[in-house]
Amino acid sequence: MFVNHIPFLPDRFEPGTYRVYGITLRSSLPLPADTVRAVAADVEVEYRSQSLACAKPEVTLRMRFERTPQGVDVEYRGQAGNVSRFLISEGGGRIEMKTSMPPVPGLWYVLLGYPLATSLYLRRTAVLHASAVIAGGSVILVAGRSGSGKSATTAAFLTAGAAMLADDLCALTFQEGCLYVQPGYPVLRLSPDIARVLGCADRALPRIFEESVPDDKRWVDARSLPGGFHSSSAPLRAIYILSDGRRGAGAPHMEPLEPPKACFSLKPHGYGWRHLDEPSCITLSWCAEIAAEVPVFRLTMPEGLTRLALAAEAIVRHAESLATAGKP
Repeated sequence: MFVNHIPFLPDRFEPGTYRVYGITLRSSLPLPADTVRAVAADVEVEYRSQSLACAKPEVTLRMRFERTPQGVDVEYRGQAGNVSRFLISEGGGRIEMKTSMPPVPGLWYVLLGYPLATSLYLRRTAVLHASAVIAGGSVILVAGRSGSGKSATTAAFLTAGAAMLADDLCALTFQEGCLYVQPGYPVLRLSPDIARVLGCADRALPRIFEESVPDDKRWVDARSLPGGFHSSSAPLRAIYILSDGRRGAGAPHMEPLEPPKACFSLKPHGYGWRHLDEPSCITLSWCAEIAAEVPVFRLTMPEGLTRLALAAEAIVRHAESLATAGKP
């Protein structure tokens, strides 16, 4: 069993310049990543605490996107009554935050989701709602709808010794004729039951949100896990799209998708594309390029958390066979 050996506390991090998802980000809000020395930043984040008043608590989290002549306005209204607005400039070079929240981990969680994905989109970087790990020398990307088991599958890879490359948001770039996945930041967001799959006692894991918010997800420092965190970009070997169904038992099933079908299967997994897709030919061209570059598979996992470790090993062997064969 292992726990968060490196405490994940707000005062560990200072405002500064960070390298995440292939960009240099200068932020006045402390972020859960190591600072880097840099003269210029690709994206500037300005944090204005307590500049918005709290609102009436919502039943569920509400999110609003608005395209403006200046860029994109993203607003969240939370279940505890907190309000946060992110004004992303046209071109994605600046994110201005106005919020009623103090600088707590829940605010990092929000910033590093849709607002940063929007900035990357406006910078013409393809972003998928997916997780990526490095196992057996291959980069494996797992995409899936909310509730399809993406977090559980990623946890199974990490339990088997894979290194985390990116969680929840994957930025893809072409480098030297290959498709690369850019590293995110070294922290996972997991529900308590999935954290237990990793051997982490949930009582030792910090909550992302305060107790008044029903969302019980926890922070897990990937650097405390067996494979650790891979802090540099790496070439993508294969993409596995989780199906909503499950196999009763046995090994996972990997169905290869031909490039045209893979292209349209990838599009629903763009991070925030449905809010900003203008025109759709931009995202379709990204999906076509990705599908032409790497093999894409429809992945059906077996039922039950107890089978996850064996399923992850089978997927790693499958990805390794692709590297040997040089094709799906």
